[in-house]
Amino acid sequence: MDEITKKKISAKMKGRKKSATHIKHIKQALTGRKLSKEHKENISDGMKEKNRNKKKILLY
Repeated sequence: MDEITKKKISAKMKGRKKSATHIKHIKQALTGRKLSKEHKENISDGMKEKNRNKKKILLY
């Protein structure tokens, strides 16, 4: 997930949960909010990309 996406999610979460640095925190912050299908897909894609990068780092 890129920095812009993290900042957008963090701004929406301000005062509610922690910053958008961890999947669990993002999921907690987004629970109970109505999300468009497009928004869900963007978040999903961003998290998949982040996890892919994490796995690459761990393999080296």
